[in-house]
Amino acid sequence: MSVKPVPYRPAHEPMPALSDHTLVRPVGSVPEPVCPFTGDAARLWQTAAAAERGALSVLELAAHARMSRGAVVVAVTELVRQNQARVSRPMADPVLTHLSDNLGPTYYDPALVSAKVLVLGSRERMRDRFITANAAAVRVWESAPARPGQQTCLSMARMRLAMVELCLLSVSDPAEWPTLWPGAVRDAYAAVVVTTAHTWQQEKDLVDAARNHGLPVQLVVDHSRGPGPDLNALTAGLGLAPDQVTLCDVDSGSGSYGAVRDVVHRSCRLSPVPRTSVPEPC
Repeated sequence: MSVKPVPYRPAHEPMPALSDHTLVRPVGSVPEPVCPFTGDAARLWQTAAAAERGALSVLELAAHARMSRGAVVVAVTELVRQNQARVSRPMADPVLTHLSDNLGPTYYDPALVSAKVLVLGSRERMRDRFITANAAAVRVWESAPARPGQQTCLSMARMRLAMVELCLLSVSDPAEWPTLWPGAVRDAYAAVVVTTAHTWQQEKDLVDAARNHGLPVQLVVDHSRGPGPDLNALTAGLGLAPDQVTLCDVDSGSGSYGAVRDVVHRSCRLSPVPRTSVPEPC
């Protein structure tokens, strides 16, 4: 009788770094709520288990459970530590680490794949119209340290693609909440700035903020009615190439899909691809 070897697992494997778009899937049995902390973990486990897709993102868990993003991250980390949840691995991790998830055991579920694109813009209503064109959105309110007594809203919708859940995270001006901005930018692949033909001049700081963080930027101009913008003045004023501007109806599912496609394709062109040199034939 052959003995099946125990799969390799590092003795001190680091815990996953969770982001707003990290997907969480419960496994095993629901945790026993023996204290307030484990009570929160049990509530999140049950919330994710009841989801139609069998998994929810960190931001979705925060919205459904009415908890802060930080509290959700702490509780989910404990669920993962206790082998009661698995999470999605960042897509940027090396291919072999994704392969190892299929051979287990690891903290990551190979069936969960998510990516994040930031949706920026000086007008919240425009951002919300854009992200909800393809899917329902969830909202979470966080305190804004830069504005005592006020809160900042984060909204996110999931666009379901063939092999990945693409999360569109709508955030406000980063200058208003500097302590939250790094967490929103982490693991983002690109940024979409949504505006109108008459207000694009107000978006320069947001375009620059995304560009300063190394994110490919696509300016989406709502073109559902009225004349379009002066493209020469727009590209010169914001320092954008013509292919970084998408004119579309932001309320249209196909329009928002096309804008996201444009920025993802641009992100692929800008990302360095390691290549192996091929010797010239003799």
